[in-house]
Amino acid sequence: AFMPLPGTEIYCKLKEQGLLEQLDYTRITEYRVSFSFGEVTPKKLRFLLQWAFFRFYFRPHIMYRFMKEIKSLHHIRVLGQRFLEVFWR
Repeated sequence: AFMPLPGTEIYCKLKEQGLLEQLDYTRITEYRVSFSFGEVTPKKLRFLLQWAFFRFYFRPHIMYRFMKEIKSLHHIRVLGQRFLEVFWR
């Protein structure tokens, strides 16, 4: 997800334009949309994130590799939490 970080050129430009007033740094994770502007809505960004996640991780050879690497119930829980973070939050 796109995240304008303080001190970067894009952050300064967006701040000057008043586009960072809605930015919530407490909600930042790699699976949440914390910022959007222009024609790309947060809903559209969320859809694109889910689509990309699904297209990459649900390929048969990637799924096989993940299943082969699972060594504990804790690992299964972590993978499940990642899945829920992307698709249900």
